[in-house]
Amino acid sequence: IDRLAYKGKPIIGFTKEILFSGIKIGKIIFGFDAQQLDAPREKYNTIRMVIWMISILGFITAVFFTNRYLKNKRTKELEAFKKADTLGPYRLTRKIAQGGMAELYLAEYTRGDGFKRTVAIKKILPHLVENKDFADMFIREARLAALLQHPNIVQIFDLIKLHNTNIIAMEYVDGKNLAEIMAHEKKGLPIGLSIFLIQKISSGLYYSHTKKNADTNESLNIIHRDVSPQNMLISFKGEVKISDFGISKARSEPSLTQAGVIKGKLSYLSPEQALGKETDHQSDLYALGIIFYEILSGKRLYKFGNELEALTALPKAVIQPIIEIRTDIPEELNRIVMKCLEKDKTMRYQSGKEINDDLALLRKQLNISYDESHLVDFMMERFR
Repeated sequence: IDRLAYKGKPIIGFTKEILFSGIKIGKIIFGFDAQQLDAPREKYNTIRMVIWMISILGFITAVFFTNRYLKNKRTKELEAFKKADTLGPYRLTRKIAQGGMAELYLAEYTRGDGFKRTVAIKKILPHLVENKDFADMFIREARLAALLQHPNIVQIFDLIKLHNTNIIAMEYVDGKNLAEIMAHEKKGLPIGLSIFLIQKISSGLYYSHTKKNADTNESLNIIHRDVSPQNMLISFKGEVKISDFGISKARSEPSLTQAGVIKGKLSYLSPEQALGKETDHQSDLYALGIIFYEILSGKRLYKFGNELEALTALPKAVIQPIIEIRTDIPEELNRIVMKCLEKDKTMRYQSGKEINDDLALLRKQLNISYDESHLVDFMMERFR
């Protein structure tokens, strides 16, 4: 407390410098007429009340400006992250795709010794960065998929955190997804091609379903839960790869989804999912059966307007045999497709290996020699 003067009159008061983020931005002076302070004691109560109110106001103001500063800082960081063409060792070259939750970029990875590799970078959309549930799911996708080293599964190379945001570096598959191919063809795919694709996908699913913990040798039982044409990638090199393990689940993983919440695309749900039963690897196989049916018929098997419609219709839906839609399909192929689509999962194929084995035998019987070179020709003729 100092004795000051204002316009020649003695006052008693104190001064306080105002700092923001360590920077002096001004000074505030509280002063009172010295003669007033010699007045009766009750006036001191008024003074104390004024000081108390000013202090509270100052505290509220400080909190407001601090919050605004932090929010602006975070917004600038996110904008910089969104516009950045370099993320750690990865240089973004162009955007490949964007979904409802993440976006995908083509990027070049350069190591210190000059080694280079083309990769795909997946990063969370800016408005979802603060969503903890989605961030946890994003990290889990990387962690689970990184365990899977198989030629028919997209490989995960890295998970890094920049500007408080996680990004996944993964194998880049130069080609089209199966949904794009089906939309382009507007009709059923050749039988040899269809069998080839399903064999590759079933092989990847069988691997993920039976993958074991390296330490305990126990099966991880990784279930994809979103087997659909959009997540099946076909490359110009003749590769077939399963992507997007974003909502997959391993037996050892805690559930990050609420009970009763449907995971996966409505048109590729299994009857047991629609009934709210426990999801296991056979739900993936049912979805694979739907894909098989659709690529042979050239038509969607299920079209649902909303979740309620799907949950009501799926358990009692009657599926027309594929051979009635496409008459050039052999009886044995019809049997395989329809067995994938059995409502009772005990009557369904029990593993991807069983599907693969039956298709391999059928290929031999029909003398089908379709391989990667034929797929390369198919892709190059239509999309290059």
